[in-house]
Amino acid sequence: MIRFIVRRLFSGLLVMLLVTVTVFFVTRKLTDPVRVMLPLSATQEDYDRLEASLGLDKPLLQQFRTFLGDVVQLDFGVSFWQGTDALELVLDRLPATFLLVAASMFLAIVVFIPLGIAASLRPGGWLDRVLVSISLFGLSMPQFWLGAMLIWVFSVRLGWLPTSGSGSTKHIILPAVTLASTSGGRIAQITRSSMIDQLNRPYVNTLRAKGMRPSWVLFRHVLRNAAVPITTLTAYEAAFALAGYAVIVETVFAWPGMGRLAIQAVNQRDIILLQAVVFVAASLIVATNILADILYKVIDPRVRLA
Repeated sequence: MIRFIVRRLFSGLLVMLLVTVTVFFVTRKLTDPVRVMLPLSATQEDYDRLEASLGLDKPLLQQFRTFLGDVVQLDFGVSFWQGTDALELVLDRLPATFLLVAASMFLAIVVFIPLGIAASLRPGGWLDRVLVSISLFGLSMPQFWLGAMLIWVFSVRLGWLPTSGSGSTKHIILPAVTLASTSGGRIAQITRSSMIDQLNRPYVNTLRAKGMRPSWVLFRHVLRNAAVPITTLTAYEAAFALAGYAVIVETVFAWPGMGRLAIQAVNQRDIILLQAVVFVAASLIVATNILADILYKVIDPRVRLA
């Protein structure tokens, strides 16, 4: 187990390095932050002075060497847009994203996994058809449209919940429901298909023939054997929501998370802040994948971490 974790950490560091390096070269080739920061009336002397103060007048490879040395020390520099440490800005937004993703995944797990289990017991029944319809609706509806409809119904028409922002429990309900609609639909589908596959295995008939209670067979054996693909998808949904998949929801509801910060960095041509966001996002994906692999072993001891 320890050797596996060390190997995964090493490969994860390589992934984070490759992603960060790619963003470094792409951002410097596709945008000119100096032009964005200066007014239209600025002269060439103003441009040269600001470019030199930001260190962007140096050759690209020299900038890259300086950048790598700073990344090793977790120093991404000062945000062009905000004028403060870029990594601190990202870490300040991270708790809000954690809260949103945790709330949405909690809804997806406690609502859609039981629905998937119930639907698998009677394939083709009315509950199965209802679940398939709900999950397809959640997968088909764009999040920006669903979020706007929820705001219109529950905020504008009924006045029950705030339209945007953060600060209370009421603020997180609509964003969490919107984000959970897509991930919950996928989780429900994989739960249903995995459970149906396990329920058709010969060991289920053997356990029932031995007189075991149906509930014991279902939750002690069938669900545990079906848990690995469910865990895989759940970890995938959580990792990519943390890494920026929630950006649409955060933008619609003005939620002060990391995804919204990334959009603001792109709009402001703030390459320093964008590099910090990408680095933290890659770190979250690597950490989530390692935790998911360890959880596989806990759920099913037959899984070999090799």
